[in-house]
Amino acid sequence: MTVVLLVDGTRVLAERSEAPFVRFNINLPALEIRLISGFAAPADLTSSGDTRRLGVLLRGARWIRGEEVFDVPLDSPGFVDGFHPVENHGNGSVRWTSGDAGLPPQAIPAWSGPVVLELNIKEWDGSSLNTMQSPEASLLSRFESLGEDCDFSLTQRQYLVEPPLSLYRWGGAPVGDLIRGLLCRFDGLGDPETTELIWFHEQYFLRTPFVSMHTGCVKEQDDAGRQELLEVGRSTLRILRRKLLKDISRGDRIFVFKSLSGTIDQTQMLALHGALRELGPSALLCVQRTDDPHRAGTAERIAPGLYGGYLDRFLSSTDSREVRLAISAGWLAVCAATLALHTE
Repeated sequence: MTVVLLVDGTRVLAERSEAPFVRFNINLPALEIRLISGFAAPADLTSSGDTRRLGVLLRGARWIRGEEVFDVPLDSPGFVDGFHPVENHGNGSVRWTSGDAGLPPQAIPAWSGPVVLELNIKEWDGSSLNTMQSPEASLLSRFESLGEDCDFSLTQRQYLVEPPLSLYRWGGAPVGDLIRGLLCRFDGLGDPETTELIWFHEQYFLRTPFVSMHTGCVKEQDDAGRQELLEVGRSTLRILRRKLLKDISRGDRIFVFKSLSGTIDQTQMLALHGALRELGPSALLCVQRTDDPHRAGTAERIAPGLYGGYLDRFLSSTDSREVRLAISAGWLAVCAATLALHTE
């Protein structure tokens, strides 16, 4: 088996592996447990046409402490960080990982001390690949989305860039709400009083004062399911708040903001950048639409650490694959130009 764990950032190798089961010895409590493996897109290895980034197929997860056993329900809506939607293969619920997947908080028992995590895993040809990032993926990995929509995150996915889940990767907010969140360090994010679950466009979203975020759940739930989705969502929001604040403080990424309208004025850019700089030395790229074909795919420096980028169009759900590739190429050009300015 090629799977290893990252437990609070520490690499943990399997204690025993007898396919399809692999066992890890872990000390709890732990804040973050990630399943790490090789990955590939089936379309790159076969004629399947499946362009998803697939790591391993998780068919079961069980915690063991002495005689106590805790089986993790894989159909839980909490599996959103690096996991694909749940599938049913005849013997129960299963989920593919992306090669870097984080267990949801509710999948980790509130135990202390040494325990065993037993995973039932099926590998495929891509699971053992030590996939080297393409130049495009390496470039896009230097950036992180701040919303307001998922255009940039979808471009990352186009090039198999699947970083750990972040607060604005699949969520967003108008620039004013984002600025207010940054200035108060997103205080209260995930609180029951300010978090609601809404069904919109055939999927569930979490709505808060600072971000509206996809849950990844596209099947209507009963009362119990909605309550679980809400509880999982609140826990996830609190974790992602801490992660975003840490990412900003490190200053090793360029954050990307693109409004739904495709426009943002310089006053808003400066205000957003100023709020970001209150928390750390991170840079900011604000992308907007242009009708000037000579400006599309370019970037300019607005202020130290603040950049403006330009595209002639953004993604639409009706776009063909060829159009999506062309738009993604524009994002690559903007990111390359921004990085060149940032590293001068």
